[in-house]
Amino acid sequence: MIERIVGWFLIIWGLIILIRPEIFRTKLTKKAYKKVRWILLFFFFGLISPLFSAAGIIKWPLIRWISYLVIIVGLILLFLKTTRRAYEKIISLVQLLPVSVLRGIGLFYLFLGLLMAHLMRIPFVK
Repeated sequence: MIERIVGWFLIIWGLIILIRPEIFRTKLTKKAYKKVRWILLFFFFGLISPLFSAAGIIKWPLIRWISYLVIIVGLILLFLKTTRRAYEKIISLVQLLPVSVLRGIGLFYLFLGLLMAHLMRIPFVK
């Protein structure tokens, strides 16, 4: 039953992409940006540990805490700068996709939805 519901959802989404491919272009940009942002976030969280351990070697507590603060602020600024550049790069790549490619993706969704919605009604032979 759930396969048919997902199939109908894919059919509707495929038709929307075929009629208005620009909607899919904006959705694709947002999804790609979210994935890249999470990858960059995990990368910067991975950088925190070695940088903190290197700063932990410092003997004077005040200088150690200042170095921790500089590391955190520096990583936050670097994260914001790289995500902005990544977003601009994603937008430029998605804008280069021709409409025919987006409509091809819409046809693929439509075909997949038809398979899921209508072929799942056929009882399987045991």
